[in-house]
Amino acid sequence: MKPLFAALALTAIPVTALAETVTVETATGPQSAPLNPATVVALDLSAIDTLNALGVEIAGIPDITPPAYLAKATQDVPTVGSLFEPDFEALAVMAPDLVIAGGRSQPKVQVSTAE
Repeated sequence: MKPLFAALALTAIPVTALAETVTVETATGPQSAPLNPATVVALDLSAIDTLNALGVEIAGIPDITPPAYLAKATQDVPTVGSLFEPDFEALAVMAPDLVIAGGRSQPKVQVSTAE
């Protein structure tokens, strides 16, 4: 009877309730982010470098010429604007779970998320 009750209880939990988030301290204050994002966009070279080192697949990057050691990681990755001007239309179409903005693009990202 207990296994049946457990199975019924699990079916009553919405899938979104199972989604996990983590709070990350940033320069602009704490931000909530998905624990295991499926689609990640990096708007800064250092973020691309870090994500690549961690083995995270990057779905979008700014239009840059990366250093040689990041050429493979950025090859065939769609561009989503520049370091200074993110392409918000491209980001909206892509609908990433997580966007990591660096110092150069942060002011633009803050303004557009606040509007």
